[in-house]
Amino acid sequence: MSGFGDSLRAWANIGGDPDPPQEEPSIPTPQTPSDPDEIRRKRLARMAGSNSSNSPRQSSAPTQMETTPVSNPGPRGRLDFTSPDLDMEVADDNDNDNVNDNDEDLVNEGGVTPMDLSTSQEDMQMSKTTALPPTPTPAAHQQTQTQKQLMSQTLDPAALRASTAPPFTSDRPPALLSDHPSPRKTKRLRKRDATMIKVLSITTVQSDQTDLLTYIKFGEGESQPAIIPVDSLDSLIAGRLNLQSSALKRDKSAIAYLTNLHERARMELSKVSEEKEDDLTTKTMLMDAKKCAATYAVSCLLYEELFASSHHSKDELVKCLLSNTAQICNHAEGSFLSDVVKELINQEELENVVGPVVDKLMENFGGGSLLEEKAAKSSNSSRALQSLLNIKAVAVATSSFPNFNLPSSSSPVAKEVVQPSMDGFDTQQQQFMAMMLRMQNNRSVPGAYLRRSGPALETSTILGRLLSLGLPTRDPKVTSQFANAARRTMQDVNNVKEGLRKTNMVHLELSTQIVKALLKGGKESRNGALAWFKDSLIVNCRAGGDVNYRDASKNSSTHTMLNIATVLLKLSGPFVGSEEKRKLIDPSFVWSEEAHGGVYASSGDEKVDRLNCDTPTPKNVDPNQPAKDFNFITNCFFLTARALNLGLFPLTSTYHSLGRQLGHMNWQIRSRGGDAASDPNFNRALSMHMAHEVVAADPELIREAVKFYDVLAEMMCSLDTDTVQAMPEFFVDDVCSILNFAATERGVPSDVLKGVSVANIFNLVIRLLSPAHAKTIKNYNLRARLGDILFHIFLPSECKREEDEPQYGEDVPASVCCDPKTGQPFLLSSKEAQDTLAPSLLLLYGEVEHTGPYEKQGFRSRICSLLKYLWNSPQHHNAFAKIAQDEVSFVKFANGVLNETNELIVVMMEKLPQIKQIQDEMKLPEWGTRTQEAQDEVTGRLSEHEQQVKSSLMLCNKTMKMFAFLSTDEKIANLFQGQELSQRLVNVLLYVVQNMLGTKGLDLKVDNPESYYFKPRELLSDLIAILCCFVDSSTIHNAIANSGYYNEKLLPKLLKTAGKLKILKDGDDRLAKIIKSVETAKDSAEDLEELLKDAPDEYLDPLTYEVMMDPVVLTTSDTIVERSTITQHLLNDPTDPFNRQPLTMDKVKDAVELKAKIEEWIEERREEAAALKMSMETS
Repeated sequence: MSGFGDSLRAWANIGGDPDPPQEEPSIPTPQTPSDPDEIRRKRLARMAGSNSSNSPRQSSAPTQMETTPVSNPGPRGRLDFTSPDLDMEVADDNDNDNVNDNDEDLVNEGGVTPMDLSTSQEDMQMSKTTALPPTPTPAAHQQTQTQKQLMSQTLDPAALRASTAPPFTSDRPPALLSDHPSPRKTKRLRKRDATMIKVLSITTVQSDQTDLLTYIKFGEGESQPAIIPVDSLDSLIAGRLNLQSSALKRDKSAIAYLTNLHERARMELSKVSEEKEDDLTTKTMLMDAKKCAATYAVSCLLYEELFASSHHSKDELVKCLLSNTAQICNHAEGSFLSDVVKELINQEELENVVGPVVDKLMENFGGGSLLEEKAAKSSNSSRALQSLLNIKAVAVATSSFPNFNLPSSSSPVAKEVVQPSMDGFDTQQQQFMAMMLRMQNNRSVPGAYLRRSGPALETSTILGRLLSLGLPTRDPKVTSQFANAARRTMQDVNNVKEGLRKTNMVHLELSTQIVKALLKGGKESRNGALAWFKDSLIVNCRAGGDVNYRDASKNSSTHTMLNIATVLLKLSGPFVGSEEKRKLIDPSFVWSEEAHGGVYASSGDEKVDRLNCDTPTPKNVDPNQPAKDFNFITNCFFLTARALNLGLFPLTSTYHSLGRQLGHMNWQIRSRGGDAASDPNFNRALSMHMAHEVVAADPELIREAVKFYDVLAEMMCSLDTDTVQAMPEFFVDDVCSILNFAATERGVPSDVLKGVSVANIFNLVIRLLSPAHAKTIKNYNLRARLGDILFHIFLPSECKREEDEPQYGEDVPASVCCDPKTGQPFLLSSKEAQDTLAPSLLLLYGEVEHTGPYEKQGFRSRICSLLKYLWNSPQHHNAFAKIAQDEVSFVKFANGVLNETNELIVVMMEKLPQIKQIQDEMKLPEWGTRTQEAQDEVTGRLSEHEQQVKSSLMLCNKTMKMFAFLSTDEKIANLFQGQELSQRLVNVLLYVVQNMLGTKGLDLKVDNPESYYFKPRELLSDLIAILCCFVDSSTIHNAIANSGYYNEKLLPKLLKTAGKLKILKDGDDRLAKIIKSVETAKDSAEDLEELLKDAPDEYLDPLTYEVMMDPVVLTTSDTIVERSTITQHLLNDPTDPFNRQPLTMDKVKDAVELKAKIEEWIEERREEAAALKMSMETS
């Protein structure tokens, strides 16, 4: 510390032994210094030498400050501030006196009269000649016994409350001039004196002492010095600081006093006019007071025992920050805090003060709930921390503290294990914990974690402690807000949710401002903040899974991760809304390990899966390219994307799962005749669900996230295919998740997407689904989810309601699915969608076969709805025409649909009778006599059957409708008549007719069939429409005749039912014509069957044991089979059925010789049959 510290110690040493007499120096020619720093040094020098005065000081009265008697006392010992460097004027709006600027009693700029100064020649001489003490050594910091006694005084806890008292505002300020001022004292000078009383909050007249003014006695006896030397401003402040707390009624701590002094000086400065010369001197004087306040504050912070009131100054500064943040930081550049920091920087002591202050503020943070009592202080602490960090030097210093970031992964400290605290455990529990430590070789116990881990992030870092405060969804203080929610009104519950969201929003907004302060503090603090966010995502790289399986010893809590994501999302807001700034996003950040530090690792435990790229960089990028220095926008964008993946979507997934559990619990309770609202278990589950809804379904969060992902989609649409394949898979997955969540979750307001543009997301989905980009995404589940986005977001609501899907009754706004430029739905207005979407959906229908058995039914159901909408749109007719041209792809698609439909019909025929049986059973009187356990078992089976039937019949209805409208196209109808599909199509149709119109049909009459989507009339209507499309197709007629499901009564019964249900219009005889043609074909088929009896084994298909009409050779096994047989097999399994080797139709060859032999044999059999028939006729 500079020599100023020694001068302060000299002043603090009042009452100590006087220094030995010094030889009186010669008096130099008086000069008025022009440099303010020079003025200050001289003033401090005299103050430092005050102990060598000829008059010893008394230490017995700690409430008094005594000074050396002056040689020329003024009237009644009042203070006079008429120094050339402290000349000042009180701005008074009521002062209407015309004051001559050349009045002789005003201080001239070049000097001061002896009368004004009122000091002895000795004092003046000392002030001009005494040098500043040298910089103190540690030994020089030792103090006398009297000093230590003064410094040991205890601060009054009420000092903080007193520090907020308003500045002096009396109508008649206690004057420091006499009641009968000297004629040379003008009203203007009295105002200056009153200003300094107001600013310093002191008086030397005991009768003027008030709660706002502290009395200080100068000199001895009744007579007090008339005028205090001009250069005694530092002495006055130091004397005030050295008073014991018992003598003070306000501002009992040094920091509190100096803070308010600085603020009073600032307020007076705001009243000063710079146009008047006297006001300029007043301004200089007030600025000097501000500087003194900051300088003394630094000394108190560095040497806390320097004054009687300076003990625990760092703690007192924290109290001032917490209770008076706005005042202490007003006008940041010239605030008390800013001036203190500047002085600390000058003395190179900033870190030594800021570190403890920040640590003290952070004690109010830590993992927990915003609803806890200690969290009430967090808001003030956040504002205080923000105020500190708004000063760039503090931000830089804070980012360099050891507790700002986690230790690096290569540091030995990172592997150290932090054991759980034993505080709060009794002796037996501590012994148990110690035993567990020994059993695990001190490696880990429940609650232990590494120094570099998610829990360490929350407990050991500044931002971690700040962001670990939130709304834990499983915290009893949060869930208890929704106690007995099932019995409360919706308005009441919504009010609670909004209240909690506002509480959380305030904390997150303050947290964001703190992070912004770090980012604006300079390159060092910005890099430090970005490094912290990167570390937070790296150590929590496995936090994106199911929260129920989250490893608490490795990952941060869910609310911490959500807070991190929310803060980053707020930081992204400015460039998300700016087209120009979005152009600065550089996608190469993803594969720059040096830039992201492992956030997007391409290998190791932290590996992030790519869409379809096994290399660290895209194929078209040189992996050895030099490293880049990425801008803040790029860093923030990709960190936000990763944070949302790890923070938001685990919570939305849990919220969805809890909702499904609630539905199941409600069904179980109702099936037992109970009341869910009064069930304690249901209410507990509901309160948990509501707690998740507060944070996971926050409309503002979802809205901002959708905006962010639309920008992400825009970025991906601008990339070439190779680069897109190198992007993280979760980019696309999260786009699907946020939109599906916003559109389908009941807890999310239906208008959450109103006014939000999703045009870029639509373009990305169309591109990724197109056949040209079919290999861009290797994950079939992810491709299926893209189809779901088209259904949930971009299919008009009326189309979804037509598909009998009640869960979409309250849908997204119509404006979301429409192109604002054309007013039409994106599905119709997009040129790319018109060209590629229809074939893309057919391709996707087949691909979802690789997903789960239950999931694929939902995916295909929604694809069918999309296809129906496109089919009815003229804009897509050309695309469907192109489908018919690609015979191989369409046949593969149609075969998959037929297989699926057949399975669905089987489920329907199996489960509906079982449902009917249980329903009948529950109607019997004996049902009430069964035990609760027996009833639960039966109702559980009923629920399972109902779920299967619902999903199966919903898809079955849609596939039948799809076949109905596809068959109306002539080219597509011709494809259905090919040998690969004709028999499969016929078998499916006849199987439905046989089961619905046969004897088993009675077993399908369940209660409330519409609830299972079982609509027999609509199903038969679609089936008849399909058949009527092939009224002139002999191929289909022959297939019907050859089907194992056909009998001569089946189709006539269908015709009769159609007439009864009025399915066919009057005069429509297409079905009758088909029946007649099928009967003819059946006769021919029976004749051929008779003809081919007893065929040689070499003519029989080894799989169907039927005579081969078009035999082919499988080159992979040299086996000969019927062409239609192997074609059908390869549609479902691309391998040779005899050796499981891969096989395609291009590897199948015609068996020319065998075919000729078979044809010759058949012709011989026909001739024999004809001869036999002729002989029988002649006989």
